[in-house]
Amino acid sequence: ECTFTSEPLAPSASYVSISGRVIDPSGVGIKNAVVNLVGSDGIVRSARTSTFGYFRAEDVEVGQTYVVMAVHKRYSFTTMVVAPLDEITDLDIIALE
Repeated sequence: ECTFTSEPLAPSASYVSISGRVIDPSGVGIKNAVVNLVGSDGIVRSARTSTFGYFRAEDVEVGQTYVVMAVHKRYSFTTMVVAPLDEITDLDIIALE
């Protein structure tokens, strides 16, 4: 006699990072901008840009949809939507003129 035990499979979420630059219209990095990723679950992940405008947001769940918003006191930006399936390393957020 064979006995099989069946345990439900736990969902295994996969996480990646999203990185890129926040730049002005001429391509110069904007320091101290805040990049917010708002997930469909309502959780907000934030990253602040470096001196040259680079940012990196960690623990971004694969397959979720995120609204990406950059905030800076001198610039305004267009809101973007991303749904990462893998790491995103080149997300450029360009300030409006």
